[in-house]
Amino acid sequence: MTMPPLLKLAALLVTIMGLLTALELANLTSKQLKITPTIKVHNFSNALGYFPTTVHRLVPKVTLIIGQTMANQIADQT
Repeated sequence: MTMPPLLKLAALLVTIMGLLTALELANLTSKQLKITPTIKVHNFSNALGYFPTTVHRLVPKVTLIIGQTMANQIADQT
């Protein structure tokens, strides 16, 4: 038994709609609306992600050195 004609038509319509949607998306991605996009220098997101080198590297390094020194002193006492 084959598929009913209405079901075949529905499958064809869904396939054609998917093809048209894919073509439209491909067309939109190939367009560049502005030649140079306007980028704000300071946004909340890029200002939040900035860590100065002294804070970002010095504090963890000092913490690790202090922890290593404490571990060495405890190991030497036993």
